[in-house]
Amino acid sequence: MFKLIQFFLAALLAVLLYLLPFSEDGINTLCILLILVFGVPHGAIDHKIHLSLTREKNSAQYITLYVLLAIGYLVWWIFMPLKAFLTFVILSAYHFGQELIEDLSPQKKLPVTYLLWGGIILINPILFHFDEIRFYLNDLSGVQLAPLNKDSATYIILGITSMTVLDLIRLVVTGVIVRTAAWRLFSFACFISVIYAVLPFIAAFTVYFVLFHSTNALRHQYEWFRKLNASYNLIKFVKDLSAFSLAAFFGIAFILWFFEPQSWTAIFAYFFVFISLLTLPHAILFDQLYSNKRLV
Repeated sequence: MFKLIQFFLAALLAVLLYLLPFSEDGINTLCILLILVFGVPHGAIDHKIHLSLTREKNSAQYITLYVLLAIGYLVWWIFMPLKAFLTFVILSAYHFGQELIEDLSPQKKLPVTYLLWGGIILINPILFHFDEIRFYLNDLSGVQLAPLNKDSATYIILGITSMTVLDLIRLVVTGVIVRTAAWRLFSFACFISVIYAVLPFIAAFTVYFVLFHSTNALRHQYEWFRKLNASYNLIKFVKDLSAFSLAAFFGIAFILWFFEPQSWTAIFAYFFVFISLLTLPHAILFDQLYSNKRLV
């Protein structure tokens, strides 16, 4: 039932974003607000997850390392923006694919499985919408990127898709996932591909990030804490999420103030830079969480 509700709400949001009589900047602004409200909080409890996974109960030390790692990545963005972007895409693809597959099977999987499914979620759409995305990269890097060759992009998309289908067959044959889970994965891949084909990249990514990735990640976190403490409840969960969600909002405001973007395109670009700063330590932590979930 939860999955059906997810697909229904995602389809509803996609239709609304398609039909709303807003300008491109208006739609993008709405998408940023949705990601802020529903997406950012899914990483706001990372410090508590860390404490639940280690014997060293030092929250301040972990938060300090978390911030330093994010700052180091920000410095990389400043001096090597294109390389930082490529790293962000690969890391995000792995993280998105891991969340998707871990939601369907507790068994251990190969890292390539996560990357392939992350390719369906993120890499294929970036290649498909590259002419749209390169304007954001131009603002970040100061380099005028040339349009991507359509034939090359098509071959890469077909290659990633073909390898993902073969990997799906392998997962079923080896018993890593059951056939019903395989059909869910296939249905999701078709659904998300249609969303990206119909909507602009930022709007389509918002549908995925808010109604699939963030909701699944929040559910995984809540189930983890409930498994550790039966008295843990939704009110406590929301309170735990609140403090660092607010800190993230102030962080975004600081980055916009510091870099002083001169256009809406630049604002959107810097917003996703900030998301990438949170993604690096967040993805590392979630890899540990999913590994430990298999042991509990």
